[in-house]
Amino acid sequence: MRILHSSDWHLGKTLDGYSRIEEQEKFLEFFVEKSREIQPDIIIIAGDIFDTSNPSAVAEKMFYDVLTNISSNTSSLIVIIPGNHDSPKRLASAKLLARTHGIIIYENNDDKIDIGMYKNTEVLSCNDGVIKVKVNGKIANIMALPYISEARLNENVQDLFDSEEENARSFQTKFETLVAKKEKFFNTDEYNIIIAHLFTTRARLSEDEIGYSIGGAYAVDASAFPKSADYIALGHIHKKQCISGVDKRAYYCGSPIHYNKTEVKTAKKVILQVDIQEDKSIDLTEINVPIYKKIEIWNAESIEDAIKISEEKADESSFVYINIKTDRIISNEEIRQIKSNKKDIIEIRPIMSIENIISTSENMLEKSEMEKFTEFYKEKNGAEPTKNIIDRYMDIISYEDEEIT
Repeated sequence: MRILHSSDWHLGKTLDGYSRIEEQEKFLEFFVEKSREIQPDIIIIAGDIFDTSNPSAVAEKMFYDVLTNISSNTSSLIVIIPGNHDSPKRLASAKLLARTHGIIIYENNDDKIDIGMYKNTEVLSCNDGVIKVKVNGKIANIMALPYISEARLNENVQDLFDSEEENARSFQTKFETLVAKKEKFFNTDEYNIIIAHLFTTRARLSEDEIGYSIGGAYAVDASAFPKSADYIALGHIHKKQCISGVDKRAYYCGSPIHYNKTEVKTAKKVILQVDIQEDKSIDLTEINVPIYKKIEIWNAESIEDAIKISEEKADESSFVYINIKTDRIISNEEIRQIKSNKKDIIEIRPIMSIENIISTSENMLEKSEMEKFTEFYKEKNGAEPTKNIIDRYMDIISYEDEEIT
């Protein structure tokens, strides 16, 4: 059985107010083309399709267009679950229409998926949200676990505990209980697949950072996943990785685009082609996604160096964060010059030594109100304030001082 695994598209997401729509559209075109070439049995999108629970009309159109295009170019079953950024109800509102295109959209882990044909795929049964499907002559059991809050998890498992004391168990224990309840509908003679949007302990958030929790809650150890699962398709973490503890059967595929500067070192292999052989061994093919617009961090040795770099790289297509070593405040005119040379500069960050910061602060404390205002005005407007402007400012602050006293 061949699976194509993707997640964390975050359609509509911006970078500090800068649109990423053009990049996202290019990725979706790439995804449709790869789906057409590979012709998987099942395409999995493991949550965070949108960046907000109330996506823009543009983001929703992109999503529905890509699903239509995939359906038109493949015979694949498409299974979608919501992530923590999605509105489950809004996402699942199109599931009746999606059925004719061979698409199953989950709202919750215990959804009652209708039995019958979904384009080329037949749903044979649905038990506690676990569906048995026949696709291209192969039988698979799919356990879908959309992002689940602690309150929702409590609802799902409260009838499995005999006392209030037992019900006060950890998120991990409750999650394991939920999964064990659903695992009963797996069959070792068939293909068994889990789709989940969650955080697993020890997952790598970036090249340099290993996580153990997010906010101290909702993190599960990989031991919660049953050995009967042949493949576990995960969403939520933006770095592609295999999760230890489940014999190389559980993978995050990552996000398709570098969504912030902490991800710039991470190669985007957001699509995983998974071939599960008859003996249940896995062949994994990583498909590299092109970087449509880079996020770069420039480190300048001085303000003059930053201006020079911005001139030299003016034509590069990239979003830029600039760190500038300096012993003084960067003037507005210098900032304007850097930004006029290079578009899409997200942040200009002065790096000053603690000695310079203290020196600057002490220097400002020693100056009179008139001197402070004159410096501020000059930096802001690029010219000395006239005597009339200075006199007017001094009149204002004198009046304020009188009001206070």
